[in-house]
Amino acid sequence: MLFSIIIPAYNASKHIENAINSVVKQPFFDYEIIIVNDGSKDNTLEIVNKLASKYMNIRVIAQSNSGASIARNNGIRHAKGDYIFFMDADDVIVENSLEKISNILNENKPDILIGLYKMINIDTNAVLIEKDNSISIDEINNRSKDDVMKALSRRRLSSCPWRYFIKRKLILDNNLYFIENSLVEDAIWVPMLLTKGNTFCLNEEVFYQYQIHGNSVSTTKTFKFYEDALDGCLILNDYRKGLSILEKRLVDTYYMMLLVGVMQDYDSFNDENRNYVDKWLNDNLNDVIKASNSIKPLKFINKFIEPKKTLLYLGRYLKRKNRLD
Repeated sequence: MLFSIIIPAYNASKHIENAINSVVKQPFFDYEIIIVNDGSKDNTLEIVNKLASKYMNIRVIAQSNSGASIARNNGIRHAKGDYIFFMDADDVIVENSLEKISNILNENKPDILIGLYKMINIDTNAVLIEKDNSISIDEINNRSKDDVMKALSRRRLSSCPWRYFIKRKLILDNNLYFIENSLVEDAIWVPMLLTKGNTFCLNEEVFYQYQIHGNSVSTTKTFKFYEDALDGCLILNDYRKGLSILEKRLVDTYYMMLLVGVMQDYDSFNDENRNYVDKWLNDNLNDVIKASNSIKPLKFINKFIEPKKTLLYLGRYLKRKNRLD
């Protein structure tokens, strides 16, 4: 079996059937779908059980509400395919994509295949990204690992697991399970995954439609998100030890992405939360500077990575700290 498609589902009754239909209606059948129902309170479980009774290659796993990380990890443990692909329950796979991807995988057998996507708002039907062009086939295919690490560091791909088809053996051999109970688990997992891979391919056609809507998890934030982002920085900082220079640089781009996500919203925090961030910066300032210096030579084209903005806030922090000292 080539693919194990793992879909965590929580209160996904509005979208889950459309997501699954986008897979089962493809003219390709060498896969299994593992749906992990994460304690849904709506009729998600009823919908997926009905689909599983119709299609022999769909399996449903039920768990108490534990979050997407635990659901994905549960799916990994049950997967049987040569490659694992993580899909969100409210997205769809583009028509005829799986067969094209299978041809690339069978011909090249990479550790990791990177895919391109489009992004739409399904509430308004607005196309937000027609085709992600953050990286080119010339930068990935038939390149050494060092060349790929350089390219991925320059581009800083989005931290979405659904961008990747991954050899199951790579995941199991390197214990690449998701950090549990974190709101930024993807941004921690992706750089770990990419640095563990040795061979890569890029599918240059859009295969995935990322759909946002009013109920999307990514559209809402509490301060726990920022706490988890700072914790994620600590995890990545510890992980980078022992890596090559180019691998460290790749990890540092995601470290800085997480930190930027905190610092760009710093002015909106209340005093208690600012104090929390200030203490974190005071305790970890040397590591922040080290990560910033690591990625300084890079030319970032991704609008979400703005190390200068982070350093601006750090400068303000240091001035304020010096006044208090």
